[in-house]
Amino acid sequence: MSNHSINYKGILPQAFCFNYHNVRAFVLGADPSNFSIEGKTTKVLTTVFGIGEGDARYFSGILTNLKEVGLSFEDIYVQNLVRNYLIFETSKNHAVWLQFAERWTPALKDEFDSIDKLNKTPVLVTAEVIFRFLNPGMSKYSAREIYVSGSRENIFSLLQKTDNPLQRPVIPFYRNLNYKLSKEEFKSYKEFIISILHEIKQKQYYE
Repeated sequence: MSNHSINYKGILPQAFCFNYHNVRAFVLGADPSNFSIEGKTTKVLTTVFGIGEGDARYFSGILTNLKEVGLSFEDIYVQNLVRNYLIFETSKNHAVWLQFAERWTPALKDEFDSIDKLNKTPVLVTAEVIFRFLNPGMSKYSAREIYVSGSRENIFSLLQKTDNPLQRPVIPFYRNLNYKLSKEEFKSYKEFIISILHEIKQKQYYE
């Protein structure tokens, strides 16, 4: 597997968190590879998604959606599932990415558990490849089916289950511009996410 990743002198992007005692949601990226230098070479980032490094293009779409559900930088913990810089775009070598994801998942679970020992804080995943990896039982539903599911309680209930490797709710929160939560067609889905965040906040307050 080492032939599929690049070692930039051991430099891996660090997780981002403004306040470890106020994490309302985990935000999860696929990997740090970005190929943003002439489309050939990945840009080395100090923090996940380059947060705080003066280049907003990697996280701006996610931040816009976070604001739609009432979250800000002060409420989130941001990390990548795969920490390695890969030599390919995820969509072009899915099988190899899955191998890296399998290796990194135990460490990611321990990391999230150290912040939220009750396993209630949801994981907002920014790419469909992450969601399908963590929720293989949901693979029969397309991204759009989930986003426009409206009152389809069966899908909503599945999204809240914790029978996945992270053992906490994993929710699609895609950075692709096609899934901007400001769109009217996604109003019910946005309200669903807001309700989950509110419910968890209430439970945390009373426990």
